[in-house]
Amino acid sequence: MLPAVSSILILLSAFPANSQLAPDATATAAANGHSPIAVSERADLAKEPDKMQPGAAGSGTSNPAPGEDEQALRRELAAARAELARQAQALKEQQQTDEALTLNLETAQRAIENFRAEASLLDSKGTMPEAPPATDASQPAATQALDEERHKVERLERELATARQTIDTLKTGANLAIAEQAKAVRDRQAADAASTQALDEERHKVELLEQELATARQAIDVLKTGANLAAAEQAKAMKDRQAADAVSNQARNALELERRRADSAMRDLDSARRESDALKRSSMDLSAALDQERERANGLARSLSAAREQIYSAREKRRTAAVVRPSKGPKSALARSLPRSAAAQNPGLPKKRKVKGPKSPQPVMLATITLPPALLPVRPLSQ
Repeated sequence: MLPAVSSILILLSAFPANSQLAPDATATAAANGHSPIAVSERADLAKEPDKMQPGAAGSGTSNPAPGEDEQALRRELAAARAELARQAQALKEQQQTDEALTLNLETAQRAIENFRAEASLLDSKGTMPEAPPATDASQPAATQALDEERHKVERLERELATARQTIDTLKTGANLAIAEQAKAVRDRQAADAASTQALDEERHKVELLEQELATARQAIDVLKTGANLAAAEQAKAMKDRQAADAVSNQARNALELERRRADSAMRDLDSARRESDALKRSSMDLSAALDQERERANGLARSLSAAREQIYSAREKRRTAAVVRPSKGPKSALARSLPRSAAAQNPGLPKKRKVKGPKSPQPVMLATITLPPALLPVRPLSQ
């Protein structure tokens, strides 16, 4: 009996590990009424239009190369078929898991029924007449074992009910998954049909693009010819521009040299002007000093002339006095008739004293001094 109980426990312990598939697989289905496989299929289908019509999305920017859209659609179809095969394999594995769980549940039910039969047998043995005194010692142990078996049966019944609920949930999820898978297959078939139609349209577009490409190539050839001519003209213009730049650089260098020379000449001119102004000022100062010296010399000459005249007058007076002295005698009538001098007439006046001054030096000779041209007065130049 104990091996049967252990086998039942092992089978029921396998239920939680397998039942984890249901919450993970049906969590979204329980919230939205759809399986996760269908949700992923709808997400893929929502992405399909953008992938199936690359030309429509990118028609405003650039046209893809011929054949790229067809290859992209083929790759998308192959990926969709692979996804369908993978989901079909996952559904098949889920069905196999459900079948294994069902078999395990049936095995557990049979084990529980056998266990119930044994428990009923033990209960019937407990209602039988008392055994001989030799078996009284084993009666408490049998009662305890019976109680333990009853508790185990109750626990197993609860676990069996939980397992049944899990199996029902798994079956419901599997049915929903099968329905969603069928819907996904139908949607995928519709998408395949739309992809085929889009592929045909893309082929037609490719043909049109090939025609446009041929026309564009012809236009490109014409443009290349014009571009080559324009490049030749541009190269010639570049050479002319380089030659003009060289001439311009030479002229610029010559102009810069002339500017430097002009600046140097201006600096030399300013220096010469400053020196000329300094010489003018010094010449004016010398001219003023010369004028002063001339005026002084003229004044000295006038003073000398006046002194000479005084000396000459004094000499004449002395000569006259010397001539008059030898003829001293009684005054003539003429002398007597002359009026007396002021001192004689006015005896109260002080007498004049003759003061002998120093003899005049040698007579001063006037001379003309010739100045060098640097000391000659120069009129200031008008600025």
